[in-house]
Amino acid sequence: MIKKIFTSLVAAALCCLPVVSAQCADAIKVSLKKGLSPNDVSAVRVMPPGASGDFYQTKDARGVKEDYAYAWYMVRIPLQVAAKSSSGDPLFVDEMKVTVYVAMLGGKNADRPFLLKREITYVDVPLNPRANDDGTVVNVGVFLSPLDAARICGPEETSPDLSKRLGAVAVTAKFRDSSCNNTAGSPSLVVARELKSKFSGTWWKNEKAGSAGATLKSIAETPFAAYYSPLFPPTSPMYGSDGSAAPAPSADTTPTTITPTTGDTTPPAADDTTATDTPAETDSTTGGKKKKRKNRRNN
Repeated sequence: MIKKIFTSLVAAALCCLPVVSAQCADAIKVSLKKGLSPNDVSAVRVMPPGASGDFYQTKDARGVKEDYAYAWYMVRIPLQVAAKSSSGDPLFVDEMKVTVYVAMLGGKNADRPFLLKREITYVDVPLNPRANDDGTVVNVGVFLSPLDAARICGPEETSPDLSKRLGAVAVTAKFRDSSCNNTAGSPSLVVARELKSKFSGTWWKNEKAGSAGATLKSIAETPFAAYYSPLFPPTSPMYGSDGSAAPAPSADTTPTTITPTTGDTTPPAADDTTATDTPAETDSTTGGKKKKRKNRRNN
């Protein structure tokens, strides 16, 4: 009896303790960072880590920092994420999908706009519970490979450089499969002055714009994948391609045995040869013995 009372008291005490958990947002509103100006967004030249650890020898990494053939470009766009939760100030956004649109000025004279876009899924996005009504500043970013830089600049450029070719950016966001952009402001920012009069309305929805064959990449698909945390939330998947189109299995990978499904009690069919040949031999032998007995009686 005393043991039961003690157990009940312990259970009651535990129920009264404050619940400490990682609270996730129930709703979010996403916009470009408040006060964002064209000078705050640019295509920054970044280099893969050349001599980390002992993997690279000094002679192998020589000249890499100066070689434009190794240069990647990053476009970082700071967002404002305002979040709400029914259980208090949220600490995380469990998943947020953003589509980043980037207009690059291509060609030898940087006079031909190319439009690139990429959807990225960010997970476990940390929030500042003490942020004001504008929300927490969260960086999203896309990368262009050295080959993509060459495609945008054109074959005339022997040292492709995208640092002065960023035209405009836009970011649309979804939370739990629903649009969560703050409609109070525009989701786009025109960076290049010469495009301010041309890029109006929803310019990022232009389906006829070319891309020069270039593609935007998330940080998970770059040599910088392991160094995401100081600047970006984690992506899903964290590393490698998104695996959206898994290859169909070839004939060589077809399994040689098949496991029957649960509940299949149908007995296997008997072998055709055993079922037909064996009884026939038995009948023939029996019939021969009966004929011999009749012959003996008649004699």
